[in-house]
Parts: sequence; C-alpha cells; structure tokens
Amino acid sequence: MERKVDYNLFKTFLAVYELGSLKRAGAKLGISESATSKQITKLSEQLGEALFIRTAKGLEPTFAAQHRVEMIRGAIEQFNLAIPPLSFDAETYTGKVRIALFNSYMQTFGGRLFDLLSKEFPKAYIELVTWGPETNNDIIKTDIQLGVHFYNEDRPNTIYQIPIADDPMVALIGHQHEVPNWEELIRWPFLHVKAAGWSEERYPFLEFLRAKGIELDIQGAVDDASICEKILTTSKLATFMHRSYKTDKVTDVLPSKEYQYSLKTACCISLMQRQAPLQKCLVDIVKSIIK
Repeated sequence: MERKVDYNLFKTFLAVYELGSLKRAGAKLGISESATSKQITKLSEQLGEALFIRTAKGLEPTFAAQHRVEMIRGAIEQFNLAIPPLSFDAETYTGKVRIALFNSYMQTFGGRLFDLLSKEFPKAYIELVTWGPETNNDIIKTDIQLGVHFYNEDRPNTIYQIPIADDPMVALIGHQHEVPNWEELIRWPFLHVKAAGWSEERYPFLEFLRAKGIELDIQGAVDDASICEKILTTSKLATFMHRSYKTDKVTDVLPSKEYQYSLKTACCISLMQRQAPLQKCLVDIVKSIIK
C-alpha cells in the first residue's frame, strides 16, 4: 500500500539532520521551534518510523533517518534543478523556425521579420508561410510555432492568442485619385479583401458600419492584398484595410471619428507551448516589429 507523505517535510527533516537542533533548524527555515518539532513528528508518523531521539548531546538521527538522508538530499537537489526557468539560446538553436502570417501582414512585415529572425537564429532554418486553411491545426500540432493574425474569438481554445497591437481600419484608394472626404468616399464602389483564418463568413467591420447606417457598395472580392493594390491603381475602387498596410501606390483615408474601428493583432501559439522559451522568444521578436 502506497504511503501518503508530505514531501514538503523533507526540507525540514534535512535541516534538523544537519544542524542537530530543532531551534537552529527552525531559524534556518524561518519557522518556530514548535512548528519544526510538529513537522518532524508529522513526517515520522507518515513514514511509520521515528527519525530522531533526544540524548544528552541533543537530537540524534535514528537508523531510519540515516538510511534515508542521502536519498532525501538527492531528491531535494533534483527538485531544485526543476525550479529555475528553462534556458534558451537562439544563437545555438539548429532546428526549424516556422511562422505563419496572414496575407497582408506577410507583404508588410515579412521581409523585416525574416531578416531579424536570420540574425537572432543564425543556425536555424527560417520559414515564413502565408496563413491558410490548415494553419490553426498546424499551430496546435506545433508544425508552426507561431502565427500572426487578427484576434479571433472563434479560434480553437487550444490556440493561445496574445494581443500585441491595435491596427486601425482605413480606406485605401489608388494614388492617382484625388483624396475624397469620408462622406464622398463611402459612396465609392468597394473591393473586399478576404483574410484566410479570420472573418471568412462574417465581416466585422462591415457589420460595424452597417449598424451605423452605412451600406457599402461591394463589387467584388480578392484574397490577396497585392492584387487588390494593383486593381486600386487602375480603377476607381476603394477597399478597407488595416492601417499598417501602406505602400506608395495607395493613399489611406481615415474614417471620421464616429466610424473608426481597430483590429487586434495577435500572436497565436499552441496552448501547450505558451510557456516554451522558443515561443516566448518568437513573440518578443514579432512584437518588436509589429507595434
């Protein structure tokens, strides 16, 4: 039959064994002599054997205590080794670093992120992939160590989302057009840019505008931000995009105050890996670029 032993009492046992005094052991542990005595008595009861006897010289360990002391000391040392945080050295890491970014963030931040990862992980294989239909599953399986996307309440609860930035929505038009005011702009025809992994069936910003009485004229949709940009430079169309997406081929128009709306950018990692040092390092790197 397995005995129920409070392993926290082993530290008290070792202090008494080494110091030969309840008083001195209590002082070392920061507890009273009485509390020390009660803990030794409790451990003796749990083990079913006396551990110390009183003599004229003080407390003397019994055979049972002598027999166990080295095993207990080793157990405490092993336990202490498990307490410090896991160390991680990006410079010596030789595995794969695989990060997924949704389409427009890949175009905006992909180059800078790859350069920074290459410097931080000089011996690793760096791979950036565009967020796709299987990315959630790949993050859960840790085939992808980190994903960057908008915070999504419908994402599986086995994915841990860390909000890192607010990205306001703006309207984009081709740079060849004269910049209209907000009232004029909402009468333009619009092109929708789909983002895999977020709002495939729902469009939160459009719902937000609709609730305020604005129904946009959506004439089509694409799933690639760069294609959308090319269309804007040749047609009188507008689109709504997060503000961090900005090139010299388009002009952004901030909605009037009543219609301003922000998306939360999040780092997505496997729930089971949220404390892993590699994932923590990658989150810090992404946060340094996407602010």
